[in-house]
Amino acid sequence: MNSLHLLDRASLLEQYQVGRRNFSHHQLIGQTLNYLHLNRINVSDGELAQLTAHNAQLIQADFTRTAVRHSDLVQAVLIEANLGQSRWQQVNLSMADLSGAIASNSHWQQCCLNQAQLQGSSWVRAQVEPSTSFAQTDWTGATLTQGQFAHTCFNRARWVRVIAARANFSSASLQSIQAVRAYLKQANLRQADLQGANLSFSDLRAADLTGANLTGANLEGADLSGAQCDRALFAQAQLEGAEFQNTSCVATQFRDARLVGTNFLNARLTQANFCQANLSQAGLLCADVTQANFQGAITQGTQFIGTNISAAVETETVLKQSIHLA
Repeated sequence: MNSLHLLDRASLLEQYQVGRRNFSHHQLIGQTLNYLHLNRINVSDGELAQLTAHNAQLIQADFTRTAVRHSDLVQAVLIEANLGQSRWQQVNLSMADLSGAIASNSHWQQCCLNQAQLQGSSWVRAQVEPSTSFAQTDWTGATLTQGQFAHTCFNRARWVRVIAARANFSSASLQSIQAVRAYLKQANLRQADLQGANLSFSDLRAADLTGANLTGANLEGADLSGAQCDRALFAQAQLEGAEFQNTSCVATQFRDARLVGTNFLNARLTQANFCQANLSQAGLLCADVTQANFQGAITQGTQFIGTNISAAVETETVLKQSIHLA
């Protein structure tokens, strides 16, 4: 950073107004840039610190490899900005517009992006520290593939059609997110809090949901084939038509869940709890239900072909209701 050229607000504006856009390798510290229009400015490979830039217009700005620290960019407009490989520390971007921005390989620490617009943005392999918050953000159509978001807050975020394959959300707070048709194949969601989340028709194949809390979540039509769901909580969840083919659900809680038409083909359901669950028309073909609990479950039309239902506990109700037993 010692080789950076120091720049102040007056000099920046003077040069910008005569057409200069390239301010790479510059250092801008302690300046106020509120409401300024600095579209397409290039501040790559620089340092920005202690800035106040409320509502600043930074459309298509280039922050590549720049360090941004201790700054306030509330409601700033960074549409299609390039943030690749940049570092952000203690920056307030709440209600900012980063739609279409490229934040791949960027690093975030103690930042606030609550209520930010992030539609269509790219966060491939981004590194986000637990202290950063994305509550109530809109990520519609964004790409988070292989991003690191462990312990991060996404409560009430909008994740419609998000692509987050192999991303790490372990122990993240994802309460009430709207993730309809999200692509989360092989994502790490261990111990994640997904209470009340809407993951309907999402792709969760081979995802790790070990110990995750999905109480009251909507996973209608979701595909969890090959996923790890051991000790996960699906109590009172909506799982109608979901796919659990070859899924591991050891000691998983499905109490009071709606599982109408759900497919558990070859699933491992050892010690799973289906008490009071609605399994009407569900398929448990060739599933391992050893010590699974079906007390009070509705199993009208449920298929247990190839399944040793006698290995389960509380099977009397199952035997009376089901018409497709092994």
